[in-house]
Amino acid sequence: MFWQFENGTLLNMNVLKEIRLFQGEKGLWHVMAIHRDDEMDCLFSSKNKERAERALENIGKSLEEQNSLVRKYYVKLG
Repeated sequence: MFWQFENGTLLNMNVLKEIRLFQGEKGLWHVMAIHRDDEMDCLFSSKNKERAERALENIGKSLEEQNSLVRKYYVKLG
């Protein structure tokens, strides 16, 4: 499975270690992809927590169906 960013960059989702939901600054919630080398990419962000949670669940389900996802976390910072 691949994720395409707005700038056209493709991310191979099969090489991820985990995906996480973070509460960031300014009330934004971020679904972050954590690579095996601990680099991070933001896959989705929203001020609406429920939308971000649904995005995390949908991405996680897609990866689980492909036996690609190692871990899925909900993390609150701050």
